[in-house]
Amino acid sequence: MLELSNLDTGPCLPPGVESSITRQIGDVSAIWIESTERTVHYDPNDPNERLIGDHVLKLYMQLSGTSAVSQERERSVIPEGLYTWLRTDRAFSVHLGPDSRFFSLLVPKERLRQRFPNADVRPATVRGADHRGERVLRSLLYSLGQEGCLLSDDEAILAVGALIETLGLGPRVSTAVADERRVERALLEIEHRLTDPELTAESVACAQGVSRRYLDEVLQRRIQTTLAQHIRQRRLERAADDLRSSRHRERSILEIAMRWGFHSAAHFSRIFSQHFGQAPSIWRRGAL
Repeated sequence: MLELSNLDTGPCLPPGVESSITRQIGDVSAIWIESTERTVHYDPNDPNERLIGDHVLKLYMQLSGTSAVSQERERSVIPEGLYTWLRTDRAFSVHLGPDSRFFSLLVPKERLRQRFPNADVRPATVRGADHRGERVLRSLLYSLGQEGCLLSDDEAILAVGALIETLGLGPRVSTAVADERRVERALLEIEHRLTDPELTAESVACAQGVSRRYLDEVLQRRIQTTLAQHIRQRRLERAADDLRSSRHRERSILEIAMRWGFHSAAHFSRIFSQHFGQAPSIWRRGAL
């Protein structure tokens, strides 16, 4: 059994929680909890929960006792020695049975996505019993849950790194689903960075750990465009909105163009006219 007496624990524990330990291992947070029977409801919109953030996935291992977990439409009972995934960008509930001990890792989504983009991380399903790769991961995760507090910093980083590499042995979602996820992430990143002068097709592909050529091929199959074409189209559309907006009436056409990543008035005018069939100045007068 994990010895907690000689380790730092949280000073203010929730009712029912007997011991709680948190340890930062590189970019991964490790949490050990011993608890009496209780139910935990997690809401990502609760300000008190924002310390976790929605940029991580929770890998949850039951060290002893049982837990009932539910998220989205899934509900499972996790017995001792098995594990599950939970998403931190969605609400979930965990009912801890009597004398329950569990260990969880908060793994950055991007680290996992870049390494294994089509890993099956569907939440609230029992893992570690049926799939041989998951059985290997279960053994490592259980051992880390038992011994992780006793490892040195360097040893803990190596152990977590080996565990994340072992995720590659687990089940995968289909290539079609993985590609759909890549497209969603690419479009979302582009939308968030439209005013960023460093936004390029290469930077979007790099953020996913793939080549621009590969991601262009995926976008072509899914939405019949490339990264560069989509970036230019969305910037032109946002510039067109600003040109007809009363809020930007005092801004010059060049200022609006530069805001959306176009640094030459002549270039902006040419591609704007090609896209909308009107020069920017004529387009702007249409709003008056």
